[in-house]
Amino acid sequence: NGGSLVLAPAFQGGNITNLALTGVTLTGTNTVTGALSWTAGVIAGALTVMSNAVLNISGSAGKDLEGPLTNAGSVVWTGSGQLVLLYRPDYGYYGVVYNQPGGLFDIQTDALLENYNGNEAFNNAGTLRKSAGSSISYFSPQLNNTGTVDVESGTLALENGGSVGGQFTAASGAGINLASGGFVQAGSPVFGGGGQNQFTGGTLTLISDVIPGLALNGGTLVQIGRASCRERV
Repeated sequence: NGGSLVLAPAFQGGNITNLALTGVTLTGTNTVTGALSWTAGVIAGALTVMSNAVLNISGSAGKDLEGPLTNAGSVVWTGSGQLVLLYRPDYGYYGVVYNQPGGLFDIQTDALLENYNGNEAFNNAGTLRKSAGSSISYFSPQLNNTGTVDVESGTLALENGGSVGGQFTAASGAGINLASGGFVQAGSPVFGGGGQNQFTGGTLTLISDVIPGLALNGGTLVQIGRASCRERV
């Protein structure tokens, strides 16, 4: 294992249809139309997962995402290995996630989604789901949500703020925790389900009104329109 992998334009007809990454660094701009398995190593270039295609992330080894990942199909993350997003253009790192409408990013683990220097972002316009793992998944990149966040098992702890829009749903016995960083209301987000949806730390900026279904259990609340009133909750 190790070294860099470059896929020629004619490889598998021009797109990835069946490939396993077990420790190499995948470079260049690549598109998945079938199945890509990632158990170790680095994805350094831009990667697009097309509709009906799948990126399977698994295993106990850590993995680094150094290029932009655009998902219109499915990303399924299992195993105990953490996933690190790296975004620092002056170092050549451009790691960011764009989960497109219709795309599914399915977390089936309690492993850590880590960031490199705090500027990393996960932009969700599709479905971000935690469907397995009974403990806490710490989610360190900034989450900018306009789609659906669906937690069916365990707790998703958002550690670096972001844009709070769209739909958030926690099933009974599960939870979504806005734990730290700067959160800003976007549009008319709704929190629902039978689980625990709460803001516990950092700063939450409310633009128009309180957010239905979100318990304010800690942190600092900023209410725009009331002379930018700040209050502890």
